[in-house]
Amino acid sequence: MKRKMKSIKDVGPYLNTGFQIITPILVGVYFGQRLDQGHDFPLWTLILSVSGIALGLFAFIYQALKIDKKRKDDK
Repeated sequence: MKRKMKSIKDVGPYLNTGFQIITPILVGVYFGQRLDQGHDFPLWTLILSVSGIALGLFAFIYQALKIDKKRKDDK
């Protein structure tokens, strides 16, 4: 039982990473499409979706480094 709890505790911080990556992308695409209504070229959709990708990757890398530092401090 202790082994199972340790496994869940080790995996826990990584469960949220998918949402950290996809949420800024989806928000950027949504607002970009709203701003591009009535225009021929989806400029805002491109700008905000690429910004969402960058923000999502930044959040993922930041969280991974934070988890790694905490893991090293615990040892």
